[in-house]
Amino acid sequence: MKVLLIGDINASSGREVVRKYLPKIKEKFEIDFTIANVDNIAHGIGVTVNTICEMDDLGIDVYTGGNHIFDKKDQFSILGSIPNLLRPMNFPSQLPCKSFLISEVKGKRIMTAHFMGQTYMSQNLNDPFEMVNNFLNEYALLANVDAIFIDFHAEATAEKYGFAHMLDGKVTCVFGTHTHVQTNDNHVLPGGTAYISDLGMCGNYDSVIGMEKQGVIKNFLLKFNAVRMESARGDGTFCGAVVDVDESTGLAKNIDTIQVGGVLKYNQDF
Repeated sequence: MKVLLIGDINASSGREVVRKYLPKIKEKFEIDFTIANVDNIAHGIGVTVNTICEMDDLGIDVYTGGNHIFDKKDQFSILGSIPNLLRPMNFPSQLPCKSFLISEVKGKRIMTAHFMGQTYMSQNLNDPFEMVNNFLNEYALLANVDAIFIDFHAEATAEKYGFAHMLDGKVTCVFGTHTHVQTNDNHVLPGGTAYISDLGMCGNYDSVIGMEKQGVIKNFLLKFNAVRMESARGDGTFCGAVVDVDESTGLAKNIDTIQVGGVLKYNQDF
């Protein structure tokens, strides 16, 4: 089984590059299931129902969020109406959206779960390490699910690695999101769990993590938010990864990265 993981879809350039390349990528890699992070899909910050609907005909099975998922205040009450949009599990339980989802694919049950880190993150959330251990007491590979994918939305690489190593052999894949820069540490851990510190961003890399350069630079120089940041427009790069799942164990056989289009140089032939 092949699962495609799509890095943070950032604003209109991210939506456009996903629309351009996703059908080709799914065909080339014979993808069975697709998970996309959409924490910044709406003008570079947050999620709206309209931006998710714009992606729906592409066959994305699960959307994950992050620290910005509820930043569009006018959308807060209706995001729960999107059945396959996940919020981090360590957010307060009364907030809208599910935090995990079990999907049926070719007779197999794929679980997608979502957690957020604490280090250098502004929200004061419950401990994701304790929460995921308690959560996985209820679900186990080949017992009641056939594969488990976890989006760990976090800033610190050490926290991501610690989280993944703790779960090695218990889940199929732990993939990092949030920093918008794809890392080249994709590999299968000793116990069989696929890992990458960050999938990267689907968006314009001629920017500062998806935002127009000059406004961000001015704010750095002046040491306060003097300029309202705007999402960068222009040619985007599609960033993500493909995980090959061993259906006999529920663990990973391989994880490979994808970068296509835009200013980044590692471009597959499409």
